[in-house]
Amino acid sequence: MGSIKAFLDTDVILNWLCKESTKEGEALWEAPYEILKKAEKEEIVLYTTLINIMEIRFVLRRKKRWKELEIEEVIRDLGKIDNFGIIIPEETDLITGFNFQASHMLDPFDAIYLSVVDKISGFLVSRDRDFINIVNKIKGKLTAFTPESFLETIK
Repeated sequence: MGSIKAFLDTDVILNWLCKESTKEGEALWEAPYEILKKAEKEEIVLYTTLINIMEIRFVLRRKKRWKELEIEEVIRDLGKIDNFGIIIPEETDLITGFNFQASHMLDPFDAIYLSVVDKISGFLVSRDRDFINIVNKIKGKLTAFTPESFLETIK
């Protein structure tokens, strides 16, 4: 079997960075952490886009109220994680995303992310259940997962 490739959505990366938990105490950050560890062990290859990194900066700055220096350090460190690529969407990604959005109920960012998932021929890992359901419907098979279900799938 070839290398397992997966695209991490913004919410998954933020779960890990912010050590987020549910109100009931479920640690949302643990599965993303395990996924990143698998990348460091060269068991999987992970991707996100520059757009996701920009969204992470926005959330950390405006919603989480992190200090600027801390934000830039975290963003710099993301680029240093082994087997974790940051893709800059190209014109073809935007056109493919535009076409996905034209025929499916996707927001502009998710449409671009799906085009990148197609380009890398990988899985999508997200917390957005609507996005997951749309992707699986478009693909006609399970290719989009929550972090927990992704870990179960690649065991």
